[in-house]
Amino acid sequence: MLVVCDIDITTDDAQHRTTPKATVVMESWLELNLYLQIYLVEWMGELLIVLKFVQDFGKTTTEEEREGKQIPLYKTEKFKLYKLDFANKKWEEVNSLGEYCMFLGYNTSVSILANAHSLKKNCIYFTYNFTHGYRGSRTPGGLDMGVFDMEDKSISLR
Repeated sequence: MLVVCDIDITTDDAQHRTTPKATVVMESWLELNLYLQIYLVEWMGELLIVLKFVQDFGKTTTEEEREGKQIPLYKTEKFKLYKLDFANKKWEEVNSLGEYCMFLGYNTSVSILANAHSLKKNCIYFTYNFTHGYRGSRTPGGLDMGVFDMEDKSISLR
């Protein structure tokens, strides 16, 4: 569920009261069988929700099967982006970042003008966020980071 909270400060005689109003923008997102990571990112003044779809090898392989084979616990499959239409309280799919690129990470996510920084436009640069899943495991971590090209939907791993 996604809720937007409007905070309105009203004046009542000498008292200032804050009257928050919560509005449900979306009751549920998607019914998915895949693991998913969700990011909120500002892009050209728009609020985007970025969905990172992940295949979870931890559920389909054993530690013994992964040992010595450089098979990670999970692997990014694709991304989907939606911008919020605040007026209609609906998400609209975004298929291009135009001249911008995006960086997604565990602590922060940003969109920037690609040409100003000699980066590839219309791409999502992503890092691995599942470091806690590797603790106590003999599976090598940090293998799932790369660049997702919005145009051809390809992922090049770094």
